[in-house]
Amino acid sequence: MQIAYGNNNASYVEHYIRWGYKENRVASADYYAPVFNAKYYADKYKDLKAAFGYDEIRLFSHFINYGMREGRQASPDFNQAIYKKNYEDLRDTFGNDNTKYYLHYIKYGVREKRNAVSLIKKPEPQPEPKPVCNHEWVWQTHVETVHKSEQYLVSEPWDEPVYENHSFCNGCGTDLTATYGGALTDAGGSHLDACGTGYHSGNVQVGSIHHDAVYDTDEWDEEVVVKDYQYCSICGVKK
Repeated sequence: MQIAYGNNNASYVEHYIRWGYKENRVASADYYAPVFNAKYYADKYKDLKAAFGYDEIRLFSHFINYGMREGRQASPDFNQAIYKKNYEDLRDTFGNDNTKYYLHYIKYGVREKRNAVSLIKKPEPQPEPKPVCNHEWVWQTHVETVHKSEQYLVSEPWDEPVYENHSFCNGCGTDLTATYGGALTDAGGSHLDACGTGYHSGNVQVGSIHHDAVYDTDEWDEEVVVKDYQYCSICGVKK
């Protein structure tokens, strides 16, 4: 085998897995030390401890023939499930071939200081920054029907004059009605006799009646545009 494989340890391991165990060949436990510790293996699995006790050869044989394929942990320094989960490149290469994860760790993982003990916390994905929007603001509107009314003037305010018919002396112009109660009263007749004249009648304004302005009202319905809020026509944000 040394002639065939030289210092290629991985080839020795592969040969042992495929043929060596069946041929009762003994694989070097030292080579597997990064992933195998007989006492740890027995203490971790009750079925193995019950079957093999602390028999290192039988525990090692089980590990080589079955344990790696089953993904069992045989060392506190190597957990196949964690190693597999931590490294996407290994998953892409080995898939569900559990044994190859052990062999990779022995040959490369230890030297590369890969973590096979604790899960590596993946960085939380950061949301992509939102693009800055050069807002173009427009109004959101709706139409309402509004009832309107308007008062208008029908007629101006005015004062209506009130008249009375009075008697006046033709000679001196005295208002006989206002002064004596009329031309035909004794006092009015005496005044006319003294003036040696007669009288005439005429209208005299004695007051007025006030009339207020008159108004009427026009009423109608009108549709008006009402502004509700502004929003960006690009991104839709309101303000």
